[in-house]
Amino acid sequence: MIDDDKRFAKMGALIVNSESGIVSIVTTILQSMGMSHIERALDGDKAMALFAEDAYFVNFVVCDWVMPEMTGLQLVEKIRAVNATIPILILSGDASIEIVKAALAAGVSQFIAKPFSAGDMQKRVRAMTKNLIV
Repeated sequence: MIDDDKRFAKMGALIVNSESGIVSIVTTILQSMGMSHIERALDGDKAMALFAEDAYFVNFVVCDWVMPEMTGLQLVEKIRAVNATIPILILSGDASIEIVKAALAAGVSQFIAKPFSAGDMQKRVRAMTKNLIV
């Protein structure tokens, strides 16, 4: 996994979640993969403000599905409007087939149900970033 660490050290991620505890957990998991450039937003408006400054400021996004003000689906649609190719991983407490289908139809790269393990998160991040050139 040393090559992984070198590769992830060159990447940037955006975590969007209204729960600061989840943001901390995801941050720790990404740091364990070798990442240090991790941006955080507690809501979709802040996330979109970052994308407005530079639509390519990170290599991938980890986003909650259920958030106040702007849902994960709405955020994915807005991100796709400014960056059609960025990998997006959705976190959701509801893994019903309808939710998963809606996420995939919106252009989500990976989906993970809460609660999740560090290993599950790492596996999905690796899968959605394997073809990225960094």
